[in-house]
Amino acid sequence: MEIVTQLLQFTEFRAIDSNDYNFILLDQQSMTEPWIHQKRALESMDDPIRQSTRIQKVEDVFYWIGQDGYPTAMWVPKNKPPVVPNAPNLPQPLQTPQVTQLQNWSEAKLDFVQPFVNHNGGWVKYIPKHNTIYAIIPGLNRVSHLMQAQDGADFNIVMQKRAVDIINTRWGVQYEPDPSYDHYAYRNPHGRNLRNLSKLVLDDIVEMIQNGNGPAAIVCGSRGGQETMLELTKYWRGLVFDFNGGFLERCQREFGEIPDGIQIVSVLGQLDFFYFKNRSVRSKPDFENLVKRKLDFLTQCVGNKKSGQHILYASSIIDHSLDELHGRNLILAVTQQKNNSIRTEDYVYKVHM
Repeated sequence: MEIVTQLLQFTEFRAIDSNDYNFILLDQQSMTEPWIHQKRALESMDDPIRQSTRIQKVEDVFYWIGQDGYPTAMWVPKNKPPVVPNAPNLPQPLQTPQVTQLQNWSEAKLDFVQPFVNHNGGWVKYIPKHNTIYAIIPGLNRVSHLMQAQDGADFNIVMQKRAVDIINTRWGVQYEPDPSYDHYAYRNPHGRNLRNLSKLVLDDIVEMIQNGNGPAAIVCGSRGGQETMLELTKYWRGLVFDFNGGFLERCQREFGEIPDGIQIVSVLGQLDFFYFKNRSVRSKPDFENLVKRKLDFLTQCVGNKKSGQHILYASSIIDHSLDELHGRNLILAVTQQKNNSIRTEDYVYKVHM
């Protein structure tokens, strides 16, 4: 009887037409078409007998899952326009964008954008607490020491409060993400995941605002930028410190632009395996091409946005651990101005009007 049921289901099966989808790689390789086995797997996704376990569907997007369990490509419907979450009503000055390579950190200070929070269905301005910065923990838990205020630095990092395990060790306090939320959306699309963690982050931010300590900026890294910060743009807009470049990458992939009211300081490392095939390290030409693409994207986005200043920080010695990133120096330079020379291994660009 079970075999008959399966055969009946098979006769009702209609193959997915791969021509209705755009194939997009997530590791920035040169291939533009899927392999034949990937194409066949997609076309069989609605087949109850031949359905592939290498593809996961989240809403109307299909993800190809690599051998390490992480997505390496996706199929997006061709009729699906880029959708940027609703934004506060901001002026749209049309000006000519420019890219300036900075010679000293004193040139990196940004004119802050006005932060907004979307609470109870409407965008509301709030007055941020001077130099209070909120940290999204997933992807940053191992580098939180880089951001602590030291040497008289005048800023305060507020760690994510909800969905975090605080562990006391002999090296100090460690912040670990709640494992029940520490999953990509494609792995648990209908339960807890890094995207819907954004609602708990919003609760943190609203509580901070109510206590007179609203954040002037948010710092995120790795998957916290890819997933949680991206989803948070539905509820919050302002300055984002984007370590590992995951947030900037996903803005480009999913929205096709930077949401109104978002200002980005993005960090890219040549030794960072992020977005690169098989977790390998980029060659110098590959990294230079990556930096150029990101500068082109930022330049394209700032011309008609109020958030018309962004920083792209590229380094030949930074890897995914960010051990070589001077996080405090970067935050101070952007928020308060700091008169330091920029290392020869670092290339800092300001995209502005």
